[in-house]
Amino acid sequence: MSSSKLIDLGRSYQNRAYRYARNELVSRKDKGPTGGIILADGVGLGKTYEALATVATILTQRQHGKEKKRRSQYHILVLVPPRLLTKWLDELILPDRFPRYLEDWNTPATRAVRDTFRNVAVIRGMGSLYEHKGKLRNRHNQLPPGLYLTKSTIIKKQRNKASQLRRTPWDAIIIDEAHHLKHPLDNKETQDLLAHNDAATLLLTATPFQLSPSELGGILEATFGGYGISGDVGKARSKAADLYYDDNFVEYREALQRLFREPTPADKRIAKRLKEPVSKLLRHRIIRNRKVEQRMYYLVDETGKPTRVGADLFRSSEVDICKTLEQGNAISLDEQSELAYLRVRALLSRLASGPRKTFLATSLRQLLSTYGQFRKTKVGRSEDLPQLPSENKHPKLVSVTRLARGIFKDEKSNLKSDNWIRKALVFTTYVGAEPGEATSKILGERAHGSAARLKRELEREMKRIFPRKKRRKERGAILKALLKVIEEHGSALVDDEKPRLQNVLRGFAGRPVTLLLLSPKNRPGALKKEMGVLRGDLEALSEQREMQNNESDEEYSEEMDRRRNERSRALFETILHRYSNRDLVARYDGATKTEERDRHLRGFNTPFAPLVLIASSVGQEGIDLQKYCAHVIHYDLEWNPAKLEQREGRVDRHGRILKGPINVYLLICKGTYDERMLHVMVNRFRWHHVLLGNRRYLDEVPGLTAETQAPPDLMNLALDLAPR
Repeated sequence: MSSSKLIDLGRSYQNRAYRYARNELVSRKDKGPTGGIILADGVGLGKTYEALATVATILTQRQHGKEKKRRSQYHILVLVPPRLLTKWLDELILPDRFPRYLEDWNTPATRAVRDTFRNVAVIRGMGSLYEHKGKLRNRHNQLPPGLYLTKSTIIKKQRNKASQLRRTPWDAIIIDEAHHLKHPLDNKETQDLLAHNDAATLLLTATPFQLSPSELGGILEATFGGYGISGDVGKARSKAADLYYDDNFVEYREALQRLFREPTPADKRIAKRLKEPVSKLLRHRIIRNRKVEQRMYYLVDETGKPTRVGADLFRSSEVDICKTLEQGNAISLDEQSELAYLRVRALLSRLASGPRKTFLATSLRQLLSTYGQFRKTKVGRSEDLPQLPSENKHPKLVSVTRLARGIFKDEKSNLKSDNWIRKALVFTTYVGAEPGEATSKILGERAHGSAARLKRELEREMKRIFPRKKRRKERGAILKALLKVIEEHGSALVDDEKPRLQNVLRGFAGRPVTLLLLSPKNRPGALKKEMGVLRGDLEALSEQREMQNNESDEEYSEEMDRRRNERSRALFETILHRYSNRDLVARYDGATKTEERDRHLRGFNTPFAPLVLIASSVGQEGIDLQKYCAHVIHYDLEWNPAKLEQREGRVDRHGRILKGPINVYLLICKGTYDERMLHVMVNRFRWHHVLLGNRRYLDEVPGLTAETQAPPDLMNLALDLAPR
């Protein structure tokens, strides 16, 4: 295959992945529709950069050997969940992120690609879509060239109104968190997009299926497309079915199922024989680099004391988990809490069997989260509800508060030997809303859910550990030093940016964490380093605006100005958010405004506030929270093991400044529904281990009640989807 401009991402496995994906997609071009490929690397291994590098090098490949090089830009579509827009925008426009790989792309074959990646348009809604006026071709409006970072919900919700997105002839399409598609071709809007465009499609997901391997068959459909019209989508479905129901793949899955139930040497030989043919079959559509996790697991008791349960909890057998729980390492309910739990469970059982049916599991889980969360449910508002203990006596809430006290007292005492305070990420399943409740109602009742209660209790505890003290002299020294940097290097700041940043720094200089980390008296070199960080950020902003002034585009000048200003605004907001967070404990969930979430996310990735971030499902996928975080707390468990993998993957990923393993804490109430969830969740990791080549070893197949043992060398039967 002809060579083209390549990118060195810095890690050999990333380079192998994107080059394999590029070669696979380019080789299909001459045989028929290009279709797509799934980048399924483990969480935190850099799929974003692999996808961007794949697209960039595919487009330069098309110019290789041509005498007349393309001058006009390309059309690139990036579909991401709404909560990930900011993360992707930062990766695409900040100078120290992906743009640095394209700095020297100034040859005739690469200039159009570089300019396309610089020409980023953010589509947050129909209003911003209408702002990008294109040309009328073949009776349809088509968007002008550029890279369009788009909320994935627009295509589904707006339908025909978003025809510009479906009718534009895309050269490449990237779909992040593609496991949410599951059965993408059952959705007419996605069907039109993938079937109509013969584009090189990259689908990004660390968990191609969540609970059942059948979901893998669904996402494979999205890798077959480009047949020209949506009416030919049946071809894509047929091709995907041929792959998923290939004789070798079916026999391999059936042999594994039998192995999980009643291991026999014959089935083991079958699975071992078919491992490589099935791996080779799937590798043309899905590639995955394996990940070795750096995690230490702990169970927490009612006093907040963590007890280590091994480097990988998910290697434990059913018997080992039971022994661990029986040894008193989980949360023991006091007499009042246990009595309340048993009475509520009895009430739920009666309602489930009577005319007022309810979902027993969900109600019990909310009861085990916080009493305030449970009171928001239909059952919690029942007249028959027994009296519950006061909220501050909830056993899990007491446990997590004491755990946080121990963690951050240790962090504060170790500050003299460490450079930073290592942060904590707390995951809760519940925010405070019932399914179907309007967002306005959620925002109006923000104080009554688990997330709000966690924030109040943890913030109260954190303020005791990090009290606010009047240190006028030290505060003045920090403020004076940072304001001096602005005066010397703030020429890039325009309009009201300079007074805004100065005002934020005045509040920042007196906060407890700031004084601990930047005190000239206790840490003389730290303030000088922070001055260097601020200076570098301002210089980058100055270079960005200078580059914008030197760029020109005659055909779409107004459009280009809008996109260039977007880049500058995002860079300034990144600087502002570093210093603007006031809360020691912050929230990242669906009841928090988008602007607040972005500020909390960027602040959590700095050494300063917040020190604790409480996240719901909104924060368990796609975002980067790894820089200064060393503690992940699962306040509520999930049925879906892929969700816990995604949670821990927010921290266990490349880019960590801190060294050492991630400490993962599980809060399990003994003798309650929590125990059942733990067993089921551990058992469901089996298919992830085998079909995706995960490192984890499990002992129970999903859906079976019998406790059976799998072969100890199960890893030898796992598929190998690493790129060749």
